[in-house]
Amino acid sequence: MKFSDLVKIVAVGALVYGAYKLGEKKGQKSSLPYTPADEPMGDIQDAEVVQEKSESDFIQELIDSLRKKPNKTAKDKNTLELLEIKLRQLLKGL
Repeated sequence: MKFSDLVKIVAVGALVYGAYKLGEKKGQKSSLPYTPADEPMGDIQDAEVVQEKSESDFIQELIDSLRKKPNKTAKDKNTLELLEIKLRQLLKGL
């Protein structure tokens, strides 16, 4: 295994880890306690419910976007493989 291959693997791992941490951070923000000060004092209107994406949904979107990319580099192919592995791990854990 060449050093450049190892660097590529570490970079892809860092990308997946960053995506994981981003999802974790968004999950923590959504679990903050509700305070009445957050609600505006004006007229209350019905709001559209927005559902946050789970980590598996986020990874699936990354996989789809990489599959649609017309000219994939070796790094893109490696990233795609690692994201598919991560998605299988997440789905297996559910």
